[in-house]
Formats: sequence, structure tokens, C-alpha cells
Amino acid sequence: MSNSGWHLSKLKGIAAYEFEKGSPVQYRYRLDYQEIRKQQRDDYLALFADAGWEHLGEKSGWQYFRKPKSEDQSVEIFTDNGSKIAKYKRVLTSQVLMLAIYFSLWMLFSNETGMLWVDILLPGLFVLLLVVFAVGYFMVARRIKELEQTQLTAQTK
Repeated sequence: MSNSGWHLSKLKGIAAYEFEKGSPVQYRYRLDYQEIRKQQRDDYLALFADAGWEHLGEKSGWQYFRKPKSEDQSVEIFTDNGSKIAKYKRVLTSQVLMLAIYFSLWMLFSNETGMLWVDILLPGLFVLLLVVFAVGYFMVARRIKELEQTQLTAQTK
């Protein structure tokens, strides 16, 4: 979209984004999953700013960054496997916590019976969420394993 002149300008709501029209620029957008405490925020953002990344905002722990594409610069915010592994482990932790919250809510409402949404829709929704979380969990866990293997191979050389 940036190549067409539409640039991400605001993160709104759960899954809404605002774009503004401008001149075409080849931006690279990257995300980092990081819950930032107020006292660490300035240092965290300064680290990315020093590397040329513009912070666009935060949504549910996901930090949104962008920078113009350049041939002589990396388009990744993390270039070492250790940092990538740490990021993915933070993602896995959040997925497990979210699944626990959904399960707790399901158990809370499952005591109610005789209502269509509780008897049929809620268990169906929980199963769907369980499948989505399971697939996401195993994809991220597989990526961690790949990065750890690459890191181990590099260390033994």
C-alpha cells in the first residue's frame, strides 16, 4: 500500500487501521511483541529510532514500526537469532495466557444451560479458538526450534 501512497498512520480499535494518502514510498513495516513499562518506554523506542525505525503505535502488546526501504540497511528489527527467539517466546506466553482466559470464561458461562448460545455456540466458539491457538502455538514453537537449531549450528562451526 505504501508503494501506492497509502501509509499507516493510526492503530484503531481491535482490528482497525487508518491510512493517509501521500507520495509513494517503499516502507518496510515490522512488529515486535513487547509489553513496555512506562519507565522503559523511552529507552526501548530510542533503540529502534537509532536504527532508523519509526514507532507507529502499540496494539495489544504489539509494537508497530516502519522505515523506508534501503539497499544498505537491514529490513529486520531483529537480526540475531537470540532476539528473535526471545520475541517468539513472549508471543507463546501471551497465547497461553489468552487461552487460559478464554477457557476460564467458557467454564464460567458453561454452568448456564438452556440457552442456545451457551449450549451450542459457546462450546463451538471455544473449540474454534482452541484450534486457532493450537495452530498458532505450534507454528511459533516450530519457528523457535528452527532458530535454536540454526543458532546451535552457528556456534559449533
